[in-house]
Amino acid sequence: MRTVPAAVLALGLVLAASLPGCPVPVDDDDSLDDDDSADDDDAIDDDDSAAPPGISAVTFAATMEGVEEVWPEDGGAITELSGTFHFVYWTSLEDQDLHCRQRFGFTAVAHFGDALVDDCDSCSGQLTVTQVQLLDPGGFEDSCPILPGDIDLSFLLSQEDITVPADFRTLVLLSIDDLVELEWELGVGGMAASKLVERYAVAGLDVMHVGLVLPAGWLQEEAALDDVASIWAEGGLLPMFCLYAEAQDGDPDPTLVGDAFMASLWTVRVGDGLGADVLP
Repeated sequence: MRTVPAAVLALGLVLAASLPGCPVPVDDDDSLDDDDSADDDDAIDDDDSAAPPGISAVTFAATMEGVEEVWPEDGGAITELSGTFHFVYWTSLEDQDLHCRQRFGFTAVAHFGDALVDDCDSCSGQLTVTQVQLLDPGGFEDSCPILPGDIDLSFLLSQEDITVPADFRTLVLLSIDDLVELEWELGVGGMAASKLVERYAVAGLDVMHVGLVLPAGWLQEEAALDDVASIWAEGGLLPMFCLYAEAQDGDPDPTLVGDAFMASLWTVRVGDGLGADVLP
């Protein structure tokens, strides 16, 4: 299992391996009342005490390793997964200006075919997160500090309130082959599944599934994900992730056995501009 994140690859082909570290604060002026002056006393009215975090957008990615579980019947499969989930906070996504990351270790189980627990209209599988733990931020130079509540989106995975389902805890998986055959567009403004496959292929990656979030979650209710993502079927599911693997001889294992990766299809704008948007 890789310890270095794979490509955070979506429409803009944003590569995690090339992301810069957190920006270093700089002196912004030469005035006499500059808050970096030697007589700075950290008073309540100090400019730095109320400085905004400078985060405008958040994207999401995960690295996973899957181990096949024994399934007694043909036509089904169960895979136990473990990996790292990344919340990537951007000062400017357009300029590739990374602010910081939150990293969570997680375990999950994925069911496919006849092993599916819940009825699922035309889906290829379901991925359910079973455990989440924040990784020690001290081990990474680009780790996030404590973030304001209106910007910290880790609740989408961590589910602090068990009475409110977290958007990323259960993902419905649709086979990319089926979506290409149906000529389905993932975005309301037009984003053909075939184009998604082509863009990942340029980077040497094979798309396996599109991961959809359940309806009526925070992403739909607050971030208006349905403004950019197409609704799947009558259940109101919304595409949020691309699940992929590195290209190799033969097709990748659609049951996510071995190394697999996940990246968000959209960015979430935070702060005053809260909402979902197409990646640049």
